[in-house]
Amino acid sequence: MCCFFSKCAEDDLCLGFNKFVNFKHFGMALFTLFLVCTGDNWSVILMDTWKQRCPGACADYLMWVSPLYFIAFVVIAQFVLTNLVVQAMEDSNKEEVSAANLVVLGNSDPVR
Repeated sequence: MCCFFSKCAEDDLCLGFNKFVNFKHFGMALFTLFLVCTGDNWSVILMDTWKQRCPGACADYLMWVSPLYFIAFVVIAQFVLTNLVVQAMEDSNKEEVSAANLVVLGNSDPVR
């Protein structure tokens, strides 16, 4: 049975995992991935998952799965968040341009 990155070894200090940031259950995993997608200390969480905590159980593949997963997740999440910010800026700019056109045309009452 795999430990799913939920606890640190006794002789190894985890800097990213604590009782609020872990993958013990679905809710905490979502919260942890939200922190990763916002860029909050994601490299430290990656390093904590990279460490082998369950020798012989599931840790054999963690050395290559953890970096692939986290780097792909961060790149995709940052791409999506950047597109959301750009879209919000475009929408705001369109509203300002349409309001400026109303004032230039002499029709400052947007209700009419």
